[in-house]
Amino acid sequence: MLYISVDENDFIRAFEQAGRGDQFSREALETLFSYYDEFDEDIELDVVALCCDWTEESAEDALETAGHDIPEEWEDMDDDEKAEYVAEALEFETVAYALDNGNVLYLAF
Repeated sequence: MLYISVDENDFIRAFEQAGRGDQFSREALETLFSYYDEFDEDIELDVVALCCDWTEESAEDALETAGHDIPEEWEDMDDDEKAEYVAEALEFETVAYALDNGNVLYLAF
């Protein structure tokens, strides 16, 4: 089997070419690329599998999807704080990243 190396732009372009360019924000795609780029092994780029394995949602939606209650101080938090709160709440269940756009990117569970 032949493998090619892809950089971040190739990775993002693969989502666009597969008709999945709107599946994730640019920031989420950059985070996904960084996540997989840290592995010390060859990984097949399967856009559809990544779209099935990972979810990007608003912090509130991600919290509800995970079955967690919204904390009392939720309304006092800004979007970044909410995303950080959710990413930390999910860290014992899955891989999760708080994104600067206020969303949370997590490995589906």
